[in-house]
Amino acid sequence: MIFSRVTPGTPLSPLQRKGIETISYFQGRDIVLAIDTTQSVQLSDEGILRLKQIVKDQLKNGDSIYITPFATDIDLSKLPIEVKDQNEINQVISSLPLQSDPNVANTDIQNAELKIYKHLAQLNQDRLVQKQPVKFQAVVWITDAPLFTKTGDEWIETPNNSPFRNPNSPESLERAKWLHALPLQPRSQSINDNYRACFISHE
Repeated sequence: MIFSRVTPGTPLSPLQRKGIETISYFQGRDIVLAIDTTQSVQLSDEGILRLKQIVKDQLKNGDSIYITPFATDIDLSKLPIEVKDQNEINQVISSLPLQSDPNVANTDIQNAELKIYKHLAQLNQDRLVQKQPVKFQAVVWITDAPLFTKTGDEWIETPNNSPFRNPNSPESLERAKWLHALPLQPRSQSINDNYRACFISHE
């Protein structure tokens, strides 16, 4: 249930961020596994094994894992897998969509960025309203599309009718505000010669 819509605001102070990191040690984290399912993303057998190991290494007890395939659009309605022990970690890994979907094309990466970051921020906003502890949050991106681009025109697969091709559209301006407001901290690990798993955390 959404109690109040969250909007980009003043970034957290270093002390506030440290507090959230401390809480997350006991409360677990929200982690979105955002996986591009268009055919331009092709993982070899070695890459699939590497990806599974990366995901396994990232998870810990108490985490809420949102497995989120995306292409032109993205569905954030699925409930998370709550990690309590190794069985849940195995469930996460077995639920990963590791093969491309022949029915989708044209990755709108900017649309996915906006919707995922808004969704995570809304989860913490709802916790604050309910006087519950907020959680440390992160996104693991598996895609060949570039992140943090200024306009949709920088990515060849952006759909022609995407509002993100216009840098002055309401959607593009909203995304830019979120990227500016959130304390995003990217790091990446190699999957194979062509792809990397980009792990982006924010508080």
